Amino acid sequence: MSASLQGSSTGNALVPRLSKPCACTKSSWLYLLRVPLPVHVSVYVPLLGGPAMKFTVDHDDNIVIFTLKESRLDSSTAPDVKAELLILCQPTISALVMDLSRVDYADSSGLSALLLAYRQLRDHKIPVVLVGVRETVRNLFRISQMEWLFEFYPSREAALQQLQTSSSQ
Repeated sequence: MSASLQGSSTGNALVPRLSKPCACTKSSWLYLLRVPLPVHVSVYVPLLGGPAMKFTVDHDDNIVIFTLKESRLDSSTAPDVKAELLILCQPTISALVMDLSRVDYADSSGLSALLLAYRQLRDHKIPVVLVGVRETVRNLFRISQMEWLFEFYPSREAALQQLQTSSSQ
């Protein structure tokens, strides 16, 4: 297993990236735990267990972009999403963009993970933006009457353009 440090677009944050997933034995997989360190540096620590959560975190200035690469946002993935969002939802960011374009199923556990991000950032008036939300998932927001809490955009590019335009005004 090899990892490399890559800087963000601002040049001051380093994020380790694994070059490939690794298996310890036939019956146990290597988990990766993200441990935050000061000054925008994160380290992934291996733990034995099941498959690692699939997501990426990017930065565009002070905008954090969280991309979930799972097809489900439910009770099996929500705890890992919540843990990551607790790390990411800091008052120093200007917005949180969550790319859910690969998610085709969500339940109340998944919505609670998104609600956690909203609650963390609400008092600081930091928007939580959801992009690429499929109609089946969007219906869950409507039914649960949570649609008004978030801003929705069809693509990451549209969301970033709107956020950068509104921050310059």
